[in-house]
Amino acid sequence: MTAVLTEWREPPAAGPEDDVICDTNTGDDWRLLGNVVSERQLRQMLVKVEWKDSGSGPQEARIRVRLVRTESGSERELCSEDIFGVCARETDRLGRNSYMSAERTFEFGEQLISLAKALDTLRFEYLVGSGDGQLMRIRYFEAIPEYE
Repeated sequence: MTAVLTEWREPPAAGPEDDVICDTNTGDDWRLLGNVVSERQLRQMLVKVEWKDSGSGPQEARIRVRLVRTESGSERELCSEDIFGVCARETDRLGRNSYMSAERTFEFGEQLISLAKALDTLRFEYLVGSGDGQLMRIRYFEAIPEYE
């Protein structure tokens, strides 16, 4: 007897336990995602993400990077950049909010790369948003610096 597949089901959606970030606490405060300490002068940096927001209500979820230099024990922000703008939305064929992939390469000549020196911190932060039911889920995040 041969088994025949008569019904196919989508695999279950990844749960919050599979995410790098699953933040359901609404708010307009920026929250730490991670840091990269520059080893020397940057040539460029590639930033990649797979993320989604609540899928309803206002689109507010964002990711930014801040260039921070520590001098005499105190931090000073040199510049800040919104990396991808608001989180885009797309639904799958079943109407569920899907993860979106985005990437951006910062090149030499852009302020973030030109100002970064050895031991400066590239601080990545995310914003959930303050609307009812807002959330931020990040399944994958990577910042890949390339040095001179």
